[in-house]
Amino acid sequence: MQFTDGEFLSAHDKGLTLTQWRGFIDWLASGKRGETSGSDYGEFDSIGIKKFSERVYSHLHLHCGFIAHYSRHGFFGTYFMSAQDTKRFFDAFMDSGWGDTKDLTDVMQAYYLTRKDTIDQQGQEETDSKWELLKELVKRSETDMDMRKQVIYKLLG
Repeated sequence: MQFTDGEFLSAHDKGLTLTQWRGFIDWLASGKRGETSGSDYGEFDSIGIKKFSERVYSHLHLHCGFIAHYSRHGFFGTYFMSAQDTKRFFDAFMDSGWGDTKDLTDVMQAYYLTRKDTIDQQGQEETDSKWELLKELVKRSETDMDMRKQVIYKLLG
């Protein structure tokens, strides 16, 4: 892909951003979400946050209409910690892009579309797994009063 220099992003920087975006999308499609490490922002997927580079984060909040969420970690936590939030992100992302970075955004969107079905499948498997866990917790709560209290507290506050 041949990019053009823009006022705020050179063609070279667009190429670097695209390369890092591809790595991030490939990670999302890999089904390897979940390896966590503690941070000031709570639990994050340690590989995922590394794949979600500063370049990608900057492009999304500076050129695609997303709010910054105060930091890359905050953005990642908002959009990539659950399948439902990731779907919400991509729904908005597919309607973004303007100005002299539209060429980059268009290619980023096209690359996402090549992996969309796999990312959606990973999200469905995550949802199904959580549903099965919830059903098991409810089943155990029928006879375990401590478990019942914990489930109620976690679900209803």
